Amino acid sequence: MDFEQDDEVIDTYIEETTERLDDIEQTILSIHCFNSQQCDELLNSVFRSAHSIKAGANLLKMKNIEVLAHSLENILQFFRQHKRVPNKDAITDLLYGIDEIRDLVNDIRTSNRRDITSAVDRLNALSRYLSRA
Repeated sequence: MDFEQDDEVIDTYIEETTERLDDIEQTILSIHCFNSQQCDELLNSVFRSAHSIKAGANLLKMKNIEVLAHSLENILQFFRQHKRVPNKDAITDLLYGIDEIRDLVNDIRTSNRRDITSAVDRLNALSRYLSRA
């Protein structure tokens, strides 16, 4: 089976990824604390969603989506491990990354041809900042 050409598989991926992006976005916008058990569960959930987006993109050879989802996953890992507490700028950058993935998913057939350099640079800059804990 050629996943790149299977419309049903792609449609399912689009639907599931859109739901996951919505969940990630809502969680990021609604979390007010990052050190309680409930917040840990929410962060683990959004991390797993980013991981699922990345894994599906890898399977379908959607490289740009995979790269951006991996960047989100890396950033979320800092918060899961309590190495950093996200500030307003970090949340803004996370939401930017989510929007970029959403744009790629909305035009999935051309997503591999889009230039994602600025989005990757922005998320990588956030990762570098967070790694200076």
